[in-house]
Amino acid sequence: MSRKEKQRRFAVSAGIGFDAAVCHEVCLSKWKRILNVFHLGKLSYAVVALRRLIKDPTVRARICLDTGEEMVCDRTYFIAGMNQKYEGGGFRFCPQASAQDGKLDVIIVEGISKWKILCLLPTAFWGGHVRFKGVSVRQCKSMEVHLESPLPIHTDGEPVFLRDEMKVCLMPDKIRVIAGC
Repeated sequence: MSRKEKQRRFAVSAGIGFDAAVCHEVCLSKWKRILNVFHLGKLSYAVVALRRLIKDPTVRARICLDTGEEMVCDRTYFIAGMNQKYEGGGFRFCPQASAQDGKLDVIIVEGISKWKILCLLPTAFWGGHVRFKGVSVRQCKSMEVHLESPLPIHTDGEPVFLRDEMKVCLMPDKIRVIAGC
C-alpha cells in the first residue's frame, strides 16, 4: 500500500474508512484490555464498530482497478484490499480471498443505511454479508482509491492515519511461510 510516496506492506489487508477507524480505536480502547481479561477481546471490535457506525460519516469515493473497472460510489463506508478471508476480530469480509491466487479481493461497502450495516455486521463473521446489495467484492492486482474527504487507513490493523487516497497492489515476490500445528 502506498500513500503520498510512502509505502507500507501488509499480509492480510489494507483498508480505508470504517474498518480502519475501528482498528484505530480498538488499538487504543480500554474495552479490549477489559475484555481480554475474560478472553473476550474480539468483542471489543463489535463494541467499537457499533460506536463508529453511529458516529462516522460516509464519503464519495472513486475506485480504479487494474482490470479497467472504475467506480464512483456515494455514501462509502469502507474499501479494503485483502489477501486473506478474515480481518480484525474474525470478520470474514472477503470469503473467497486466497493468498495463493495472485489476486487481491477488494470489498466495497457503500450506499446502504446505517441500520442495514448494523444488521449485516453479524453476518460478516461467516461471510453472509456479501449476498446483500451495497456490499460488493472484486478481484484485481492493484487498485487506487480517491475520496472526497480523508478517512483513516490501516495496514493489517495498524493505523496509518487520515488520508484521501490509497493505492494497494500485490508485490511481485511472495513470502514463503512454514506453519506447524
